Amino acid sequence: MTENTAAAADLGLHNPGATHSRRVRVVVVATSVAAILISLPWAVFFVWSANWMEAASSCALIVAGAVAVQMTRRDRLRGAAILLVASLFFRLFGITLFFDIPTPGIPRSMQHFLIPLAVAAYVMLKHENACLRHGLAWACLASVVFFTSSDFSFTSRQALPDSVRGPGNWINNVCAMALLFLLLHIFVTDVDRLEARLHRARARWIHWVHAALPKQLGQDVARIGQAIAPTIPQSAAQIPVAATQTWLLTQANRVRLMVLASSVLMVVFGTLFAVYFSLRGAMPLVLLNFALVALGLVLAALGVGRRQGGATIVLIVGLMLILLVNSAIMDLPAPDLPRSTHYWFLPLSLGAYFLLRDEAGWIHLGLPLAGLLAFVSLGSSEWGLVTSYVLPLEDRPPPWLVCSSALGALYLLVHVLVGDIRGLEDRVLAILSRWSTRYGVG
Repeated sequence: MTENTAAAADLGLHNPGATHSRRVRVVVVATSVAAILISLPWAVFFVWSANWMEAASSCALIVAGAVAVQMTRRDRLRGAAILLVASLFFRLFGITLFFDIPTPGIPRSMQHFLIPLAVAAYVMLKHENACLRHGLAWACLASVVFFTSSDFSFTSRQALPDSVRGPGNWINNVCAMALLFLLLHIFVTDVDRLEARLHRARARWIHWVHAALPKQLGQDVARIGQAIAPTIPQSAAQIPVAATQTWLLTQANRVRLMVLASSVLMVVFGTLFAVYFSLRGAMPLVLLNFALVALGLVLAALGVGRRQGGATIVLIVGLMLILLVNSAIMDLPAPDLPRSTHYWFLPLSLGAYFLLRDEAGWIHLGLPLAGLLAFVSLGSSEWGLVTSYVLPLEDRPPPWLVCSSALGALYLLVHVLVGDIRGLEDRVLAILSRWSTRYGVG
């Protein structure tokens, strides 16, 4: 065994379990820090407003995030992950139910934090039993569907006024999508390079703190970095920025599965919604869904041979335009029926971020960010174009059906992105084998 091979083995580069633990470590710390940073200004606001119950719950979440970081330092990843997911879930569920009460023109927004929480829960609890691994993630997504599709809430004197909820919607949605984007980056990036960059960023941050702040204050602030530093192996500082061959091979296999899953989702849901809208006589939406089916077939054809980056970019842009037309022209929100088609921007952004990871930075980052910004804009306002193509309320599919379909697609793509790659390939091959045997296809 060579010196480089021995070093790689010590870091867990050839051990999938160890590699996953290192990635979970980063997710736990990132989620804990995000929970603290997001809860801190809200705690200050609620104290200033004399809303002591909300202030206490925000402070409790800050404490939970700090405890999770400390547990991570002591290699208690399982306990830290469960504590973090459970505390965030109950906190977000409670504030959505009691404080973020929807009113005409101002929908809910706090439930959108449950989307990145579901994704993080699936990754952090990947090696737990199926009930815990899927149960917490599904509970988060089911809560999003429930709160999005209904006005159910408990009215109380502590409910936030519309003057706070209006701008708060934009802040909440931007923060929730920023967290989702951060998680996507952690999942897609080579964990070796990620840890190396974190160490380099920490060194630069400490140098800046000592140079920009007074001596005593700089030392106090630098201790924050020292407190988080043990959560990442110190040997990661020696890892070069170049991607490892193991990671490149695994990602190539996931690309094939991602293309297959994305094309199947586009064809299946495009066909189902085309049939639904044809029965309703909504021909513009029938044509849009047939266009979705066509794009899915084209994506599948591209995945058979050598993947062409330019064609993939055109397909993603086309999908975004279809969703934008559907959400901003035909699915305008009404007092009794909220908008729901914009949730499809979430799985589209995830797939785009993964499939375009080898493209130029402005494309790799720009298209997924455009999808998430579209979700924020459409989910935080009633923006749309009032035309004769607005779909009548009685012809629209139930919001819970559209939202659950989109979030289900998101969950499937997350499973392809971070699930057991060998198990996924074996299941896909088994399905294709049964299909070819039944229909006599070679």
